[in-house]
Amino acid sequence: MTLTQSSVKRAIDATGNEIAMLEDDDGLLIQAVAIVDSVGAQVDLADYGTNDVEEASSTVTYVGKEKRDGTWLVMKIDTTSGTSIRYASVENNALVTSYADAWSGRSALVYGVYSEAL
Repeated sequence: MTLTQSSVKRAIDATGNEIAMLEDDDGLLIQAVAIVDSVGAQVDLADYGTNDVEEASSTVTYVGKEKRDGTWLVMKIDTTSGTSIRYASVENNALVTSYADAWSGRSALVYGVYSEAL
């Protein structure tokens, strides 16, 4: 997939948040969101690389991320009623210490809001 600035379409959702829709090579739209902290400042997840993405169902997608030092983060994006993004990390899953274990057990992880996971 090749994304360019011209393939990004922006809209405002019902809560007033900006949503970016990315159009891939096949004309499919991918919804993107900005991650913000409790005061609304955008969080830079550039330290994390994306290892895996799984569309578990038509409404749930998991994104597995990892830092070079092995710190892991799994995002669960649920569009059942609106868009909800929840996070799992070693902070809220103390017994899961490796990315491999986190990714293989992603459906059973404890997910929470950003402040609970990072």
